[in-house]
Amino acid sequence: MKRNDGLIDNNNAIVYEYLDGIDMDSLSISCCERFDEKSRVWNFERHKHDYLEFIYYLSGKAPINVPGEIENLPISDLVVYPPQVMHQEFLDRSVQQEMICIGVDASSMHQVDALFELSDNSRKLRWLFLQICDEYEKREENHETLIKAYLISVFLLIKRHFKSIEKTAEDIVSRCMRYIHEHFSENITMEKLAATAYVSQSYLTRLFKSDLGISPIRYIIGYRIETAKQLLLTSEASITEVAEFTGFSDQKYFSRVFRKYTGVSPRDYRKGFGSSETRNFENKL
Repeated sequence: MKRNDGLIDNNNAIVYEYLDGIDMDSLSISCCERFDEKSRVWNFERHKHDYLEFIYYLSGKAPINVPGEIENLPISDLVVYPPQVMHQEFLDRSVQQEMICIGVDASSMHQVDALFELSDNSRKLRWLFLQICDEYEKREENHETLIKAYLISVFLLIKRHFKSIEKTAEDIVSRCMRYIHEHFSENITMEKLAATAYVSQSYLTRLFKSDLGISPIRYIIGYRIETAKQLLLTSEASITEVAEFTGFSDQKYFSRVFRKYTGVSPRDYRKGFGSSETRNFENKL
């Protein structure tokens, strides 16, 4: 999910899909800088790159605007800007900072429209970035081969990170089902439902169809119809009130959907056709 400030927030599936689509043979380094808060290489304008950009914070922290609220990053975090992602750095020169910035040409089958970040608790990435920077500066024999090997290791470690924290399909579907059961009377959009599980809408749809055999939208409608059936048989609420309570925009739309799922109108169902309906909820789904 892309947050309002332009970061991908815990959307591990999208990030992993992007990384998994990168052709490792295509990797090549386009630039490499190691600098601090006193350096003149800082670019304080909003900008983007044609290449993928890594910024590894060796020490200190720096605010980033991408392009919403400022995000403060802790020591040793890695920030990744995919190609064409707009961003802007800010700098507090009273705080000591040091970072490595590496530009990488990387061909991918997919695209991400926001930056992503991760903590390097093992310090493996730190070591790799230091080695890349050292080889790039010294340019000794076989430095290009070594740099590419280090870059591949960087991508593989980042992929492992996002894969290891990726929620299982069952967890994602279960979370969404709970959300639907608790908020069925509200306006549940695919965007809102996907945000609940921190996954993309297309990914969530695939999970629902794989696990339940239906799309999230059909599950929402089906649950509303089941709730409406219970209300019709156990309460004195009007058809309009039942429609409103179960999240339908109006009575006519509710009646049309109800008949599609049960084979009878809400009014006829209440009169006693519930026990002989020809198309029950489970079969219709």
